[in-house]
Formats: sequence, C-alpha cells, structure tokens
Amino acid sequence: MVGAANDFRGFFGGLGDSATGYYVHRNGADANPCTPEFEGGLPQIIDRATGEALMGGGDPVIEADPTRSAIYMADIRIGQQSSTIGLFRATAANLNSPTACPNGTHNASSAKTCWPTSVEVNPVQAGLNLTPHIAVDSRITGSAVGAGDVYVSGTFVSPLSGALIFIAACKNDLSACSPAVIISGSDSATDSSHVRIRPDIATKANGSVTVTYVNIGEGPPPDFLQIFDIKYVTCTPAGAPAAPTCSSPKLITSETQPVPSKGGALGGGNLAAAQFMIATFPKHDHRQDQNGVETYVVWDRCQVALAQGGDVCPDADVILAASKDNGQTWQFGNVDVSAGDQYFPWVVTDTSTNIINIAYYSTVGDKMNHRVRSCSPKFCLGL
Repeated sequence: MVGAANDFRGFFGGLGDSATGYYVHRNGADANPCTPEFEGGLPQIIDRATGEALMGGGDPVIEADPTRSAIYMADIRIGQQSSTIGLFRATAANLNSPTACPNGTHNASSAKTCWPTSVEVNPVQAGLNLTPHIAVDSRITGSAVGAGDVYVSGTFVSPLSGALIFIAACKNDLSACSPAVIISGSDSATDSSHVRIRPDIATKANGSVTVTYVNIGEGPPPDFLQIFDIKYVTCTPAGAPAAPTCSSPKLITSETQPVPSKGGALGGGNLAAAQFMIATFPKHDHRQDQNGVETYVVWDRCQVALAQGGDVCPDADVILAASKDNGQTWQFGNVDVSAGDQYFPWVVTDTSTNIINIAYYSTVGDKMNHRVRSCSPKFCLGL
C-alpha cells in the first residue's frame, strides 16, 4: 500500500529536503495496516536544461500499473531557474525489498534507491507547472499504439497566456516523454486537471484518454462570485514520445456555487467550519458493461450562496454528472446533500466488480461540522 502527501519536514532539513512524502505499508500480517514500514521524500531531479537540482515540492499523485507491477508518483518541482513535473517509477519488487527500501525514515540516498527511475515532464524556464495528475494505459506494451503509456496532465501557468491545462505521454519505463500539449483551448484561468483511460481503449482508441478540469470566471458585480466551468476533453493515443491528439474542450456544466478558490485563511477558498485550503475539484472515471461505457464526474459544491463576499462556503455537498456517449451529453444527480459538509470527493471503478466507488469526507453527525468521517453514498467510517 503506497500513500503520499505534502510533508513539511522537507522544508526544515528532513526527508532529504523533499516536501513530497511517500509512505509504504508492505506487511500484510500487521495488526495495524495503517502504519507504514518506511517513509521518505521523493528524490531530487536534475533539470536537463539548467543542471539545477529540483527538490520535491509536494502536491503528489499516485497511479498503479498492475500489468507490470509498477507504481508511479508525480509531483511539482520549482527551482530558481526552472519548473517541471517530476514523474517517478518503482516496481512492486523494489518497494517490497528491505534492501532497496529499508524500514524507517529514508534519507536522500535511500529515497533514490527506492525510487530509481524518474523523468521531467514539461520542463520550462519561464512559468510554473502545478497540480499534476497521472493515468496509465494498462495494456501490454507494444500490443497497440500507446499501449503501456503513462499520461500526465497538469496546469501550466504562463507569464503571458495565463493558467493552461496540458497533457503529455511518457513511455512506461520513463525513457522518453512527449512534449506537453495545451488542451484547454481559449480557457486561461484553468486548474484541477484529472486524467483517466476509458476501458474500451483496445477497440475504440479514438477519444480514449479523457481529462476533466475547471476554468474559473467571475460573475457580475458587486460580489463577482466565482463560476467554475467544468470541462471535458478527449484525446487519442499517438504512442510516446509522440503527444496524443485531443479534441476541443466541451462544457459539462457551469457551477455557479463552487467551493471558491479565492479568499480563505491560506489564500484559497474554504468552508465556514474548516479553515484550510479547499476548492471545487472535479474527478472522473469510466465503467464498462454490456451496454457500453459510462463516464461519471463528481465534485464538491456549495449548497447555498457563498458568504463573506464569495470567500466562504457555509455548506458543501457532493454531486455528479454521468454520460454514456463520452461527454456529448450529461445527466446530473446528487451524491450526498445531507446536513454538514461533504467535500474532497473521489471516484474510481473497481474493475474486479465493475462497480463505481465514490468516497468523500463528511462532517455528518457533528453539529459543529468539525469532526470528519470518510464516507461513501451508503455508509461512513470513523467516529
């Protein structure tokens, strides 16, 4: 079991000066399966163009590749001269090896042995790369165009063009990556990309790599409340190191009551009862049955009008959109609109059961809306 988080020990000399923490539990007989056997910070990457050492900057994401028993992690890398997305690869054998990955807290040398393979994605010397996400085409490498490729999406903040969504494709062994291509069209205030692979990619490669993201606009005066346009993009594999070809973004919906990204205690949007950075972030996944492929998108929104001039959401809920034609049309529904705050939703398909699973945080049962439990639409865990 592999987890990751922003780990601020890296800003104070710990974890090899990496703020991208990884935590691995590998003892299936452990009575406490939530305790990692080892932890550390993802190792540095040397920028190809400048030679600058780029340390882990956090915002990590993880994706497994069961076909090849591999694990991928991506994070942000921001130096004085350059910015990139760091993409790392480790095998299950490596992570399970006490020699390659010894128990305890890793230093920089141990982290490099544990995560030996890495590559830069969209390295730039002007602008910033932020909020990556990754997906892996699990087909056998070489069986078709793009089979086994790793897709990385993210936000590129350009000094001249604004915040743009990009996608790149890397070979499964990270030996080469495509140039990043901008897929957000004319949108210039984007964020929160999320990339997935449709399960019918083997028979319908066209449009089989999908991305959701938001483009943030403002409503009319006097409050200029934020509006999040939730967009959907389809891409066709070209085989790394060639970049995929992508459609123009299509609007899923304009969310007029988002959890806002402005204001808040840490410079981002927040909930009235939770003083930490949060903003509406759509995620999606696909499910296939005898009738075809269904796509589900989930996100958090504010049940009522925003407070404090649009800086605070008093009550957050989780809702969804569903499509059976790869984003041409959508139907909408509620996941959880009960009392308290529901936020940070995630959606993933269990391919062994073909069931879509949705999980999120909820403060249901706590009248002060502070105590959080992990929930699905049917039940909650925690106290």
